[in-house]
Amino acid sequence: MRNQRRERGGCLPPPGLSCEPSDGCGGGNGRITTPGTAMKTFPFMRVLLCLAAAICVGSGCRRTAPVPREHLQTRSELAVMIGEREVRASIAGTAIIKRQDEAAVISTETHRFTIERERVLVNSSEIARVPADVKRVLFKIADDRALTIEADGVAVATKPFK
Repeated sequence: MRNQRRERGGCLPPPGLSCEPSDGCGGGNGRITTPGTAMKTFPFMRVLLCLAAAICVGSGCRRTAPVPREHLQTRSELAVMIGEREVRASIAGTAIIKRQDEAAVISTETHRFTIERERVLVNSSEIARVPADVKRVLFKIADDRALTIEADGVAVATKPFK
């Protein structure tokens, strides 16, 4: 029987294995397969497909509502050195800080704060005096719009601010 298979171009599999079906030329195509290989991978593929479907359904295709602007909380933490003095700012909202001559200028969406050697200005109006020998000035605008100015850890001014 082995000789007959060889003459017809068939394959000779080891015990427990089988040949792939004939390619129409009177014998197998010479590739040996393990019986039931396709059937063993099918349940795995089914589980994988179900898992992918569950993830897609679980995440959903619904849109989320946008967050109202008043719930977004942006906070700017800024710092600059003016000579030997460190000027720090902690402001609710967006702001920038820059050096201008011997002063620090903090700009927000609506106001311009200038911290000079001995005074603090808001839109060119003086709101507080600062000792000239201070090494650190902290400028804070809280969420409730309270303005606080500290010089070397001591509160110089606390005012409501709009």
